[in-house]
Parts: sequence; structure tokens; C-alpha cells
Amino acid sequence: VSESNAISEELNKHKSFEVILISGAANPTEGSKGTKVMVKMKNLLNGNTWLWERGKFMNRRYLMQDMYQRNLDGDETLKDMPEDQDPFWDPPCEVLIGTSSAFLQALGYGIDMDDPILITDYKGEDQGQMFVNISPCDEEGKCMGEEYFVEDSNELLGKPYHYKVTMKSCEIRDSRFNVGSFIKYKIDGDEEYTVTPTVNQSLAPEFNHSRVVKIDKVTQETLEFFENSCITFLLYGCQEDRESDVKLIKLTTKELRQREETTGNMKTNALTRQLTKNTVDESAALKTEILVLKRRNDILAKKEKSTDCDSALIPLL
Repeated sequence: VSESNAISEELNKHKSFEVILISGAANPTEGSKGTKVMVKMKNLLNGNTWLWERGKFMNRRYLMQDMYQRNLDGDETLKDMPEDQDPFWDPPCEVLIGTSSAFLQALGYGIDMDDPILITDYKGEDQGQMFVNISPCDEEGKCMGEEYFVEDSNELLGKPYHYKVTMKSCEIRDSRFNVGSFIKYKIDGDEEYTVTPTVNQSLAPEFNHSRVVKIDKVTQETLEFFENSCITFLLYGCQEDRESDVKLIKLTTKELRQREETTGNMKTNALTRQLTKNTVDESAALKTEILVLKRRNDILAKKEKSTDCDSALIPLL
């Protein structure tokens, strides 16, 4: 990566390279588990980014070395090289903005979850909010309502259970992704991702997507899934070749990279980023647990009050 950055500076390609860590939940590659090392390429003129797997990066690195050697040899044909043959070029593509984790503990007690959840990137930095509702429902997708409550999750064993995932909307911080955005996610047992339609020209996209998840028979594994797992929503943004800032065009690649470092965009090392991301997920899990306890107490208090009222009426009868 250091060599690629040095070649980019020497050839003034306006690109920077950085090693990043992507969690297994945020990595859509088939069969991926655990943290994956990838290389992020960034266009220093317009902010577009790409994530390359190791194989692709190593192939590009070889081509970069060849280009650098040809430049040293005075090869004039480099000036007229087509974009699709330039190892520093890739067409604009969709890129992962960040992820949101919705923990499912509430489902074990028949409680819906309707709080906004934070969108964080691979650094653990705030990229916006996601508005998701996850509610127990009937087979047709009709939500059970606030009165529905399961005091002991073991009561669900052996019974059918359904819940509805509703993707309402997002608030996206980075104006670059005004071009378009969409969400993909998997639920335990899914082979393919569920993908929402792309919403264009908005930093507050309304997806209006819903899906009913049907469980034929609740098992102990189901309850453990509710208690300990989450649904990870991957928010993607579309990119386009935008006009570069006139002030930036005047700077060399070396000056642009120094400017990036000065603003702190490349200071945090990969380990710190992963720890930060884990802290965010732990915080979200704790928030869900507190929400479940609060809702349970509210519902039980309401039931107790109703019982007391009924008891008070008996002597009058």
C-alpha cells in the first residue's frame, strides 16, 4: 500500500490507498466470516471511494509497478492510455456507507422495536440514522399491537411465530450520496440478501420496504437467536464522476494526501477502528436490553393496575 501511494504521488494520479478492516457482518462476500482485510482507494479530487479485495489490489499493484517503470523509461504512450487500462482507475460504483445493527431480544417477549439506530462506517464514525421497525405480527403481516406481551419467552416454544421487518427511512450525513442509496440485509438462514429499491436524489430516502419473517415452530435455537443476535442492515450509496473542486485540481497528489492527513481522515489505525465499531455495537445491544426491561415493566405495571381495579370492583358486586 505504501508503494502504491508513492507511485500515485510520483505519477500524480490523485489517488490514495489505505488498508482497512471490514467486519464479517458488513462484508457481503458469499461465505465471509470474521474480519476481512481490504484496500480502500480514494479519489482525492472528488471523494469517491472503492474497496478492493487482496487479489484485485495485488494485480493492480503489479500494473502500477509496470506503469512506473515505463514512466522512468520515458514511454510517451502513457499520456494517451485509455482509462480502462489505467490501474489507478475504476468506474464509479456503489459503496458501503455504513451499517446498523438491530438487536432482536425484544421479539422473545412479543415487544416491537421502533427506535432509530445509528449508522456507523468501518471506523465506527457516525454516518446518520436508520429508522427500522421490527414487530411481532400474524401470518398476514398485521402487527400484534402494544397489548401483546410474552412474560416468559419459553411460552413461545413449539408454537409458530411471525415478525415483520419494516425499513422506513434513513438520514444520511454525507452529501456525496445524494445520488442514490439502498439497503441490503440478511436474516438468519437466508442464502441471498434482501435488497430495497434504490432511492435517488435524497439524503433522507424513504424506502417503505417491509418483509414478514415466518417461523413454523419456535425452538430453543430460535429463542437463543432472539436473545443474542441482530439483523445487520448494510446501507450503500451510489457514486458518480462529479466535477472536482477547482482549488484541489491545483494541488499535487502529495499535497492532497498531506491535506487528508492534516484533517485527520487517515490518522486512526485499523485496530482502533475495529475496537470503536465493536463499542458501538455493544452500546446498541445494551440500549435494546434496557428498552426491553422498560417495556416489560410498563406492561406488567399496567396489568397489575388493571388487576387491582378488577379486585376493587368485586365487593361492589
